[in-house]
Amino acid sequence: MQNDVLLNAISRYLINKEDQSFDVQIVRILVYIYSEADLVNPFLIKDYDLINNNLKRFGLEEESLNKFKKSLQNYLTTQNINDFLTIYKIIIDMIEKKYKDDFITEEEVKKYEEIFFKGRSIKALNDYWNKALYKINNKITFTEVNNNVFNPYAYYLQGKTLADIKEMSDEKLYYLNKKILRDYNIKFDDKNMLNKLNRAIDKAMMPKGALSSGNGFVDILMFLSFVATEIMVGAVIALQMILR
Repeated sequence: MQNDVLLNAISRYLINKEDQSFDVQIVRILVYIYSEADLVNPFLIKDYDLINNNLKRFGLEEESLNKFKKSLQNYLTTQNINDFLTIYKIIIDMIEKKYKDDFITEEEVKKYEEIFFKGRSIKALNDYWNKALYKINNKITFTEVNNNVFNPYAYYLQGKTLADIKEMSDEKLYYLNKKILRDYNIKFDDKNMLNKLNRAIDKAMMPKGALSSGNGFVDILMFLSFVATEIMVGAVIALQMILR
């Protein structure tokens, strides 16, 4: 067998899947992210490169995989907390990549957390996990154009709901994004595209007149609050007239 920390862990996993050793627990996580077949079958036929390929199936980069193995080896030797964090952050990256085109269920989150955080509570790790979960289940706010986060209110101003965007094909969404940029005279390959779009959207959502906070979204909330107050005052006056 090659001197590979992950291969050794898989070997120990096959001997006892309930082993609570750290490296075996890591294999259990990987089995849940990918599948037991993706790890065990290549191991049994000694096609070790296939294991690496399977672990990169959702888009994990070679550099991250090597860093993952190195950190696992170091942690088993030194118990260094930085190596621990690196291992789990890369695992979270694996999970995020797995769900890049899908959403994650509550049952799946619970299963991951049973393995992840059993007996541990580390703020940095929990924050990283929560951010990944938000990105997975709120993809509409993370639509990308040239790797930039696209302003979700841009779609609102196009008369599109969240449901509309989620139902769009990549091709239709691509052309909608280009149309939005064109409407604001922003070039598709502009390095400052996102900042320019945010400023344009903020301006477009700002109500006209003196009662403006300078922030379009805040102004909308102010307007809705004003309308609600007026309706309530009117209802009180009407009730008083009925009771006379």
